Amino acid sequence: MKFQTAKRMVLSLFVMIVLCCVSALILRGSNESLAAVITYFAVALLAFVTFIIFKWLRCPWCGGVLLRRVVWLKSCPHCNRDLVTGLRDKKKAKAGK
Repeated sequence: MKFQTAKRMVLSLFVMIVLCCVSALILRGSNESLAAVITYFAVALLAFVTFIIFKWLRCPWCGGVLLRRVVWLKSCPHCNRDLVTGLRDKKKAKAGK
């Protein structure tokens, strides 16, 4: 699976998890059994998201797992390559040395 596809899938599954949790909280008072089923479904989705993150949400070039700030990440923190184009980021020169 491509990196961009895995990223979109993880984001959409997180939205589904939040919606399941909110709907379970709303249904908590009126329908306990349905709220419990929705809660278990949210936990199952969370396990699936964790599997996707460790299996496919990796840098396409070095293979490092990208756990934090994946929504805003433009380059890999391990190899400094752009996640879309694969070009290396240019290092900034330190002034005064």
